[in-house]
Amino acid sequence: MFKIYIQDLVIGSNKIEQSEPSSIFGETLEKFVGDVKVKGKLIKLANHYNLDVTINASLILKCDLTLEDFTEEITANLNVNIFDTIAGNKLGDEEAIYLDKDQKYIDITDKIYEEIILAIPMKKVAPEVRGKSLEEIFPNLVNNDSPVNNTWDALKNIKLINN
Repeated sequence: MFKIYIQDLVIGSNKIEQSEPSSIFGETLEKFVGDVKVKGKLIKLANHYNLDVTINASLILKCDLTLEDFTEEITANLNVNIFDTIAGNKLGDEEAIYLDKDQKYIDITDKIYEEIILAIPMKKVAPEVRGKSLEEIFPNLVNNDSPVNNTWDALKNIKLINN
C-alpha cells in the first residue's frame, strides 16, 4: 500500500519517494509489470496538506492495429488536497482526502490506481507501428497483383420478379 506517514512531518515541503510492487492493486483488468513508483512532495500547513506527485508504472497493453501485446510506460500526475476534519466537518471537496483526528498515515493507493488508469491512452498502438500506415504494417493485404474473386459475378445476371 502507498502509505504516507504524517505524524512526524515538519511544516513546509516534505519529499515523497516510494516504490511498491504492482501486486498491491490486486486483481485488475490491466496487466502491470514491475514496480509502481511515486515521487514528489507533500506540503504541510497547519491543518492542511497538499500532495503533488508523479507516478510511473509499466503496463502490458494490446495494440489496436496488430492485436499484439506490448509494454508501455505510463506517467501520471496526482495533485490532491488533504484536510484534517474538525469535529467531523467536511468542506465538500469530493476530490480531497479527509483525515480523522488520530490518523497516522494517508493511504493513496486507490488514487494512484485511478490516475494510472486514466493516463492509459485511448488508442493503444505499439511503438514499432506508430506513425505507419496500414499498407506499411500489412503489405500482404494491399497486393494489387492478385486476381479478383469473381464467384459472385454470376448473381448480377439474376432477374428478380416483382409482384
